[in-house]
Amino acid sequence: MKLRLFLFALVTFPLIIMAGELYKVIDADGNPLYTDQPLPNAVPVDVSTSNANLIPSIATKSVNTTKAPPSANLYTLTIVSPAHEQTVRNNSGNVSITANLNSPSNQPKLNALVQLFLDGKLVQQQHSLQFTLENLDRGEHRISLKLIGNSGKVIALSPESVFYLHRASVLTKAN
Repeated sequence: MKLRLFLFALVTFPLIIMAGELYKVIDADGNPLYTDQPLPNAVPVDVSTSNANLIPSIATKSVNTTKAPPSANLYTLTIVSPAHEQTVRNNSGNVSITANLNSPSNQPKLNALVQLFLDGKLVQQQHSLQFTLENLDRGEHRISLKLIGNSGKVIALSPESVFYLHRASVLTKAN
C-alpha cells in the first residue's frame, strides 16, 4: 500500500508543480532567472506548449528480410559415412569417410576440390568424395567437408558431423 501511495505521489507531484505559473526575471547581472514566485519586473512564461524535441524521420531503403527460395542450382554436400553420432570401433584408429554430392540436373559434372576438416582443421583435400583417416586418437571427432570450385570459390559446405572412435586400450586387461 505504501508503495502505491509513493508511486502515485511520484507521478502526480511534477504535474502539480507544472500547474502553477512560471515567471522569468532578469537579475542585475543580466542573467535570466525562472521562478514560480511573481517577483517585481517578472514576466509570465507560457509553458502550455510542449517542449518536445521533434526529430523528422529519415527516409530509409526498405530491406527485404524474407529469405529467397532455395535455388535449383545449388550443390548439396552431405557426409554419408560415418553417420552423425555413430560409434566407430577400430583398434588401429582408421576411419573411412564417404560423402555424397547432389548437383543440379542442368549443370555438367563438377571437377571440384573437396576439403576434409577434422576437429576444425584441414587434414586432406582431393577430387574424390572418399577419404581415409589413419591412426586417429580415440574419442569424439567432428568432421565437415567443403567443396571448392575451379575459381577457388566455395560451392558447398556439408553440415558438421560428429563420430566417436573407440580403440582398445593396453591399459584395460581382460578378466
